[in-house]
Amino acid sequence: MIKPLLTELQGSPLALAQGGFRELEALLYIASETKASDPYSPNDDTGNIAAVLQDSVLIIPVTGVMTKYSGWDYLGMDEVALQILQAEHDEKIVGTILLMNTYGGSTQSWIRMEEVLRARKKPVIAVVDGMCASAGVYVACFCDRILALNPTCKIGSIGVMAQMIDSSEAEQKAGFKVLEFYPPESKYKNKAEKDALDGDDKLLIEETLSPLARHFQETVRRQRPGLKEEEGVLEGKMYFAGDALNLGLIDGICTLPEALRTVADIADERDSILRSLNN
Repeated sequence: MIKPLLTELQGSPLALAQGGFRELEALLYIASETKASDPYSPNDDTGNIAAVLQDSVLIIPVTGVMTKYSGWDYLGMDEVALQILQAEHDEKIVGTILLMNTYGGSTQSWIRMEEVLRARKKPVIAVVDGMCASAGVYVACFCDRILALNPTCKIGSIGVMAQMIDSSEAEQKAGFKVLEFYPPESKYKNKAEKDALDGDDKLLIEETLSPLARHFQETVRRQRPGLKEEEGVLEGKMYFAGDALNLGLIDGICTLPEALRTVADIADERDSILRSLNN
């Protein structure tokens, strides 16, 4: 039986999923009252998630801009997906919490996450710790629950956008002139972007932005069947947690210990179902 700690997390033992600068990027909070001999061991010889207490919950912060790949001081979503996979094969880990405070990022950042979250068997819940916007909502929709830690948390911004910087005037003032040459066989290469910089965004919107936006909307509809589609919900509006709950964007407002208990409850429920099927 899983016995999550209901005391303050700050006082509970933890094990680090990785060492160095990522010590704050992936933490294993222990959801058991059993003591470990060395709960602060950073990782094993293979570089995988450390050996931890039985019935642990992996907490992975998803913060700032969501990128596909990791940098020297931030965790990319492909690496987050890998950590979820590692937890999936660690018998001592019962589930994962994505602790989210992100205003979104690249559409490429959600590709591997969607694949892993669709295939996993252990519970994964998204817990909003400040903001869950845009690509963050896309990823959260593939979790078992979306919960917020405070009524002032904000959720939404479902939509896409493109940003380009036109530095041609500055380059000309500095004495630079950028020339580009395209053969007739490549007449459509970069056309949408070039047209947009010249003031015509029709091609960029029709061929890239609108298809992505429609895919985003359909994904949220499919993953959140109880969603109330009021004006703006799927068109980029942001909502405080109470409104997001009423609209079906999230499933509840709770504390982090309560979120831990939710993961444990889902895991217990799935274990019971599996045992009943095997009998």
